[in-house]
Amino acid sequence: MQSNCRTASSRKFPRGILTAAFVALSLSAITVHAQQANKSPCANPGNQVLKTLYLSNSVERNDVNEILVTIRNMVDPCVKVYLVESQNIIVMNAPQDQIAIAEKIIQDLDHPKKAYRLTFTVTDFDGINKIGTRHYSLIVAANQRVTLKQGSKVPVITGSYNKGTSASETQDTYLDVGMNLDATVHPCAGGMELLSKVEQSSVAPETSEIGPHDPIVHQAVIEGVSMLSLGKPAVLGALDVPDSQKRMEISVVADALP
Repeated sequence: MQSNCRTASSRKFPRGILTAAFVALSLSAITVHAQQANKSPCANPGNQVLKTLYLSNSVERNDVNEILVTIRNMVDPCVKVYLVESQNIIVMNAPQDQIAIAEKIIQDLDHPKKAYRLTFTVTDFDGINKIGTRHYSLIVAANQRVTLKQGSKVPVITGSYNKGTSASETQDTYLDVGMNLDATVHPCAGGMELLSKVEQSSVAPETSEIGPHDPIVHQAVIEGVSMLSLGKPAVLGALDVPDSQKRMEISVVADALP
């Protein structure tokens, strides 16, 4: 038997009803958009203020850009925010409540960087006897890299050439020999994270088999990441000198500066 009932999916609505519904939805969307536009802080141009905000402690480009991006992300998209990099200032054209948000961000983020004194100690042992101690101090700001070099430049012949005469001339380069320190600190709760590289090199008394002008350089390197507590020494590593009873120990202590 053939059913005379139609399913819900087969029902047809009059075109006039669909058109009216579409117009109603469009008018509703326009009304909502207009209401949102009227709620925008920049809807009233007479309410906007031109304000210059000064950055007192953030002088590096990355730090200034981070503050600028934070302000742009937190204030209303209609607010105009400009960076005058040469003067280290931020200029805003916005309502007073949006300017207050930017001022609060600058107050919380524009702080002077903490400074620390890193003291590296290199101690030489012959067996169990301490035979020498050297100290190297560095002043480093938070999240900044600092390097120190102390030693000599040793010439090394790399080749020779002849300009068409009977006399030949030599080409040489220079090797840095001595103590090299490289340190970066990142403050954290209760201390700091230290990224360091300590490299000590010296010219060996014996000569190279290649020639008398090719020195042999002894080298010791310790590189890595360490967690430090302020005021407490930490041993970065210890090295045994091959074919001898000598040993070298490297430690560091970090102190906060006022």
